[in-house]
Amino acid sequence: MNKGELMDKLYTGIDFIFRLVYLNVLWLAFTLLGLGLFGFGPSTMALFDTTRQWLISGIGNDKKLFEFYFQSFKKYFKTGNIIGWAILIYAYMLLVNYRFTNFRMEKLFQIINGGTIVVAFVSVVIIAYLIPLIVHYDLVWIDYLKRSIQLAIVQPLPTALIVFWIGMVTYLANQLFPFSMLLYFSALVYGVMGLCYSSFVRNEQILKENENKEEKQ
Repeated sequence: MNKGELMDKLYTGIDFIFRLVYLNVLWLAFTLLGLGLFGFGPSTMALFDTTRQWLISGIGNDKKLFEFYFQSFKKYFKTGNIIGWAILIYAYMLLVNYRFTNFRMEKLFQIINGGTIVVAFVSVVIIAYLIPLIVHYDLVWIDYLKRSIQLAIVQPLPTALIVFWIGMVTYLANQLFPFSMLLYFSALVYGVMGLCYSSFVRNEQILKENENKEEKQ
């Protein structure tokens, strides 16, 4: 590898990290724009959508990145708030149930406590598929939920990689706090969206191949 190639790779790496930081700043800014509670959902949806566009074809300069994020924030403002509030309420219910059963020593409550942890774990995986599905496909609500559950079950390798990515990034963010907050959310979404997008493309290719075989028969 010559000096020019090394400099190109170094520039590409720095540009990649810069964009992650920039997207993280946009996520925080638009979350605050919606006063937190009304900005978290739409900003998270916009982060997934913008990352998807970045993975597919790139976005260009920082101005276009901002413009795409802003348009996506407006596009998913209603949907993002519905999903965001639903997830927050659901998570709060699980947390209350966990904390209540955690202080009870009876065997029944300990079983419920363990079940709550399992349900929370499964829910994180389903949500990790759900949001990428929403920004990638145009389906009805029930189909989004069905497909996210289906993908979580029938694709053990991508699911395991998503779980590993979430765990690894969260662990590193905890170890490097507070500096990790500069790119934690964008890095988390980039990995999850990347794994989901690769899975979507692979499934679409398999469906096309099956359709072609059926047409030939």
